[in-house]
Amino acid sequence: MTDGDEKDKANCLATRGILFFGVPSQGMDISSLVAIVNGKVNENFLKGLRPDSEILRDQHWDFCKAFPYRSCKIISFYETEYSPTAKRGPNGWKMNGEDGLLVGPSSATLGSRAWEVGPNYSYAIKRNHSDMVKFSLRDHWYSIVRQILNDLVEGIESIEYIDA
Repeated sequence: MTDGDEKDKANCLATRGILFFGVPSQGMDISSLVAIVNGKVNENFLKGLRPDSEILRDQHWDFCKAFPYRSCKIISFYETEYSPTAKRGPNGWKMNGEDGLLVGPSSATLGSRAWEVGPNYSYAIKRNHSDMVKFSLRDHWYSIVRQILNDLVEGIESIEYIDA
């Protein structure tokens, strides 16, 4: 890591794992949302999430530079079921439009650290974007995510965290 102060660097070095759930690191389908934010404050934010976004590209590379070491494991989860998109009706905007895959596997998986290839680094969750992190105790995916978290902290006796 080249940017940031000493606290930032220490916190990055202390990070043992990051789990991403449907994070659009290479963009997402914003087509149904553009009309909702047209001319509003968050329009630029939304446009920053499109697949050809320079902002996302820069953030992606900055993130990879911040975590260039193998001691931090990055695991990505991506949805496989379609989500309803936004549609304008007589009572305003609702998420009841045509179904679509909001964040595809290629965008939801980080894919820039050469050693993180294979089934232990990316998981397809049979859920839509909104439901992929809604777990119950008896949920199959709860067990998998819990085991991944346990594996990440196994063997760590102490980590010194730096206050922000």
